[in-house]
Amino acid sequence: MVADMKGEGVTFLEDRDQLTRLIASMPGFFFVCEPGKNRTMRFVSEGVREILGYTPDELIGDKHVSFGQLINAADLNGILTDLDECLVAHKTSEHEYCIDTRSEGEKWVLERSYGVYDGAGNLTQIESYMEDITDRKQAEMSVHESEARFRRLFEDSPLGMALSTPDRRMFAVNRAFCRMLGYREDELIGRKAVDVTHPDDLDKSLDHAKKLLAGEVGASQREKRYLTKSGEIVWGNTTLSVIRDDSGKPLYSLGMAEDITERKEAERRLQEIRERFAAVINHSPDLIILKDSNIRYLLANRTFEEWNGVAEGAWLGKTDEEILPPEMARAVAKLDREVLTTNEVIHQVLEVELADGLVHNLEITKFPVRDSGGQALGVGTIASDVTAEMQALGALRESEARVRAIVNHSPDLIVLKDKSGKILLANRRIDEWHSLDQDATVGKTDYDFLPRDLAMSIETLDKRALTTNTTVNQIMEIPFADGELHKLEVTKFPVKDDLEQVLGVGTISVDVTQLREAEEKLRQAQKLEAVGQLAGGIAHEFNNLLMAVGGSLEYLESHLPSGDENLARILTVAQRATQRGADLTDRMLSYGRKQMLRPEPLDINDALAQSVLMLETSLGAAIKIESVLSGDLWSSYLDRGQTEAAFLNLAINARDAMPDGGTLTFTTSNIEVDEANARSFDDVAAGDYVLVKVTDTGMGMAPEIVDHVFEPFFTTKDVGKGSGLGLSMVHGFAKQSGGHVGVESVEGEGTSIKLYLPRTDRQPIETVIPTQESDTKSGGGKSAIVVEDDKLVLSIMRQVVTDLGYTVTEAENAAEALAAFEGHPQVELVLTDVIMPGDMDGIGLAREIQQQNPETKIIVMSGYTQADIESRGLSVRGLQLLRKPFRRAELIEALRAD
Repeated sequence: MVADMKGEGVTFLEDRDQLTRLIASMPGFFFVCEPGKNRTMRFVSEGVREILGYTPDELIGDKHVSFGQLINAADLNGILTDLDECLVAHKTSEHEYCIDTRSEGEKWVLERSYGVYDGAGNLTQIESYMEDITDRKQAEMSVHESEARFRRLFEDSPLGMALSTPDRRMFAVNRAFCRMLGYREDELIGRKAVDVTHPDDLDKSLDHAKKLLAGEVGASQREKRYLTKSGEIVWGNTTLSVIRDDSGKPLYSLGMAEDITERKEAERRLQEIRERFAAVINHSPDLIILKDSNIRYLLANRTFEEWNGVAEGAWLGKTDEEILPPEMARAVAKLDREVLTTNEVIHQVLEVELADGLVHNLEITKFPVRDSGGQALGVGTIASDVTAEMQALGALRESEARVRAIVNHSPDLIVLKDKSGKILLANRRIDEWHSLDQDATVGKTDYDFLPRDLAMSIETLDKRALTTNTTVNQIMEIPFADGELHKLEVTKFPVKDDLEQVLGVGTISVDVTQLREAEEKLRQAQKLEAVGQLAGGIAHEFNNLLMAVGGSLEYLESHLPSGDENLARILTVAQRATQRGADLTDRMLSYGRKQMLRPEPLDINDALAQSVLMLETSLGAAIKIESVLSGDLWSSYLDRGQTEAAFLNLAINARDAMPDGGTLTFTTSNIEVDEANARSFDDVAAGDYVLVKVTDTGMGMAPEIVDHVFEPFFTTKDVGKGSGLGLSMVHGFAKQSGGHVGVESVEGEGTSIKLYLPRTDRQPIETVIPTQESDTKSGGGKSAIVVEDDKLVLSIMRQVVTDLGYTVTEAENAAEALAAFEGHPQVELVLTDVIMPGDMDGIGLAREIQQQNPETKIIVMSGYTQADIESRGLSVRGLQLLRKPFRRAELIEALRAD
């Protein structure tokens, strides 16, 4: 509208009456208000009565209520803000909002407002038009809610749903349909339903859809197969319906599919089960029958038909009187009625004449077929022809007395059962092992006197022997009457008659408890022996390396410029490291029982006392050492150094188990190991031993740790805090000395190591420490052959022997050495390795040279010990042996020896 401004007054169109009539004829109402937040009304048309229920006079000048109070408070600020922005921009604002009416509650209205400005552009008033849009908004909200409900129904439905165009292209699919087929929504949109239909169902699906679109058929359910994205088959119970417009033209189709794959698979499996059940029933050698409550046949297998000469299926719906001989029919019917009356199972053996004209013994089991409430609906029958078994059983019982006399003297348990598991015979071992009267067990099953779990296990073995018709062997752990768990080697075998018909199952059980314990000890000993062999081999290789390193260091030491203290200190460190390497190989050889021992009669108390004196200063104040030494302790024939080293290793191991301090106790005593105890040890003979027990109050060890403590390199200490060779060295020393070492440990309480050392009647002798020979040249221009296959060792040995004044010829094997010797038969010295490549070893070379020139000095050297070399079939008796790594002084001493 257009308005002219004159001062503060407002003049509307000249034809005021015409304008008033125009406004009154409009469906809404028109109003004019002042600028400002309150929007005070200056003019309101009559239409306000119909929409708001107020008269124009009640709203003009806010006489009854202000316009702003009628607008929902949540909408008011937004409306005013938008209106102000439109007025500033000289634009018309338009709002839909709820407004309070006088008597009809809230209504939805549409308001259009614009500003009126003077010549200077100043806002003078606001003119607005309002109309009632409540019906439209409610219709819109109803449609929206309906669409939302449909969308929720569509998306949340457990059924797969798809909307398709008349040309069968999908434009909407729900989550269930996507899950069912393994596709994403965007992968299905635009595709046709035929694209995911199994080829075998495609023609039927297309034909049905065509007829449905044409209106020839209505919506109906049908089962069809779909192909998933991965190519798998899923079954769907599918309903397809068509949505049409008012003219009947198809708009789109709605397909709903319930995933019935599991049900179809269950039906398939059920059908397979039925077919297998029928096959089992018909191939059973036993008679199987099912009758209803009127004792009429519902099911009978082929065995029933063959035994009684009844045609296939001729029994259905019949009674016994109609198909069986009268006497047999009466006997069978009597049992059936008893089952229906008592609702209990009946077992009985009947003598019956069958269709072959012979009398058979039938073992019959009749049982009620009950409903969910336990009431009998019919009778089931299973009958076995036990004629042969009964005849054989009679013969078996005749010989039972003879058999019993034999089996009762067996050291093993012998049991004979029939096919139902009843004991027919048991020997006296059942009394000794289970405190059962052997005669009282006859006629009973294992369930009558054994724990149920054990009886079930035995029954399973019995059935396996019977069903497979073979012998079954198994190791079982069974508690005896003495409360101990014994290992039994159980043998189950089918007992047959002369016609190879199975009559029952026999059992022979052998108590192998002690045997298995011995086998386990043997396996452990073999494992430790194998590891020892490996440790010895590694030590041999280390000895070669240490020989080269140590010899080189000695050579450098002999040529060290005087006064060079730094170089001398470095050389000393290297020599100490070499010696530590040699000590390590000694420990490895000790574990492998290959170290060189120099045994002597030894007072264990004296050796232990010497060790304790050293330990008191080295273990620290937190460790208290106690000694409980026997006054009449036997002597033992041992290597003193290795014995003291063993004590030291045991003490260090105990100290590490007591990080917060504790008590270390050494105890000595005499002990006699009898045959029974000797068997509990590995590789130990019965006899007299000195027992040294080392006990700590430390943290103890778990059983799984105890099983490995004597293995080399096994340690529970942190990295860098232990080699894992301490206890393994003790183990090797004990075994090589003819003794034994054992361990007892309890977590949280401590550990005891028991060292068994063999007794000797020799008396201890005073140890004489030999003086070291001076390091002088002894070759005096003589010639020597050095034979060594390791080039590093050969190089340093050549230098060492040269420095001793010899003219040296090198050889890497026996063949080269013989060739050199034949050229110079007056060679004064041959220094040869024992183990070398080629057809001849160092021992053979020495023998050959001795034959050619008995005056030649021969020294053999090896990283192995003499005992280990001889164990390889190489005898070094009569030859001088140097064990690698050896020092220059040791070589000089060997050269001077006779």
